Amino acid sequence: MTQQIDRPLLQAIRCPVLIVHSKADRAVPFEHALYARRAIAHAQFIESASPGHLIWIGPSARRDERMIERFIALNHL
Repeated sequence: MTQQIDRPLLQAIRCPVLIVHSKADRAVPFEHALYARRAIAHAQFIESASPGHLIWIGPSARRDERMIERFIALNHL
């Protein structure tokens, strides 16, 4: 499966975007999150300290959850 999305598609995104990713994620390269962050001008980014792909576990789980909840609260339509 390819995980590459063309930059123009990402640049066209107009809705609120929150990218949450961990450098320890072995399922999706961290560079993919950085690529999306650079391409989506208004995207917000959280670097999780999760030990893998599951951001709801690990040392930053509660912090990540609070930041996600804040993003949702500020961006609900």
